[in-house]
Amino acid sequence: AEEAKAHLLEFAAVNKIEIDYMPGQMSVAHKQRYVDDYKAHAEIMATRFGYPHISFMDARETAERLGSARYFGGTRDTGTGHIHPLKLVIGTAKVAAQAGAQLFEQTLATAIASVGGKVRVTTPKGTISAEKCLIGVNAHGGTLEPISAAHIMPIGSFIGATVPLGDSNVLPGGEAVDDSRFVVRYFRKSTDGRLLFGGREIYAVNDPKDIHVHIRRQIAELYPDLRDV
Repeated sequence: AEEAKAHLLEFAAVNKIEIDYMPGQMSVAHKQRYVDDYKAHAEIMATRFGYPHISFMDARETAERLGSARYFGGTRDTGTGHIHPLKLVIGTAKVAAQAGAQLFEQTLATAIASVGGKVRVTTPKGTISAEKCLIGVNAHGGTLEPISAAHIMPIGSFIGATVPLGDSNVLPGGEAVDDSRFVVRYFRKSTDGRLLFGGREIYAVNDPKDIHVHIRRQIAELYPDLRDV
């Protein structure tokens, strides 16, 4: 995992990909009874795994670092961070194209099969042959790979963004945050100062039209001053 983090930052730097990297990740407890688990996690990571970058935060420090007093404690990891994922994807695609890779955008893969020692990917407009095939489709592979498909269920999660907040006490250190809810709330600030807030989930195919109402409500629970932002 440490090598993967270092590789990502090195890859972006060498290839001049602006990924908007911001250091820091906080995991916070929305109930008091979870606090001891977070404290134990920080201790185990340091003593058993030799990872010194995670520290425990009590309720006061958590409130200061989040700009919200709705959580009871948590951990802060200074050895990691968060990025702009789309910028990484676009930058990686450009690097691949420059290296000679052929990119087929907006092309639905309908089947994958091994033919003559190669892999053949079928699409509505033709087939693509390659020596190997890496299936990187998140939870949307359908029946492309039946074994894994039987264990995957797509879940929709939604993110809302505020206007740039300017001078604000919301996440003054710029860390990303996730909490202990079963339906996780996760949020961070962008490089231009917007709060990007994720929450809620659905198991249906169609996205709800009123999702913004739920995201606004969750933001307001943590940051009442942002109720109408």
